[in-house]
Amino acid sequence: LLPYVTAAQFLPDLMLRGTKKMTYEQLQDRLDELLAKVDISSPGNGVISVSIETKRKYLDELLPLVGEILREPRFDAEELEVLRRQAITATTSQTKEPQALAAVAVSRALAPYDKNNIRYVPTLEERIERYKGVTIEQVRNMHGELLNGKFGEITAVGDFDAPALEKAFETILSGWSSTISQERVAQPAITNIAGKVEQIETPDKANAVYYAGEQIAMRDDHPDYPALLIGN
Repeated sequence: LLPYVTAAQFLPDLMLRGTKKMTYEQLQDRLDELLAKVDISSPGNGVISVSIETKRKYLDELLPLVGEILREPRFDAEELEVLRRQAITATTSQTKEPQALAAVAVSRALAPYDKNNIRYVPTLEERIERYKGVTIEQVRNMHGELLNGKFGEITAVGDFDAPALEKAFETILSGWSSTISQERVAQPAITNIAGKVEQIETPDKANAVYYAGEQIAMRDDHPDYPALLIGN
């Protein structure tokens, strides 16, 4: 699964850049007609989050379109190139920024995994090289092999008909499966990392940043978690 780590970063945006039936422009026009906002993101390893918003009268038309976006994305190589250039440009601009460099340094220190582990935190330069190497075939293969409707949660808020919504999602997810079994990517707290101070020089920048972190072996269902969150 390691080759898919970088492909996964491009997957959400590529899914919104056209389907097998519609180009990027046609899809955007259709979403505008439905007064709809559709966002797809990947908040963590192995997770795809889809957020939709529209008026109730358009919901019945929007949901099948969302199903088409999820299950039949276009995956145009030219659209990948657009996203690749954006990602490389954005990351390159961070290589001299104290805030970005400090955040990466702390994240790497708290996740001491080797490069063959999907939890490895790459440097900004390594990210750029990964962006250069990702292919549209990797994105297509990842979508075809891993993405499916077997596991997930649906939350709805606002003006909608619950039974109709449930039926619509049953239709969207029907028959969408994978031969690869689902398994959470463990993120255990590593509490034996020795403390240290690292100084990063950015001589052409006037500002300075202090960034620190530590890990606590606590899940969000621990009784002390709310107090920790508020105290923090």
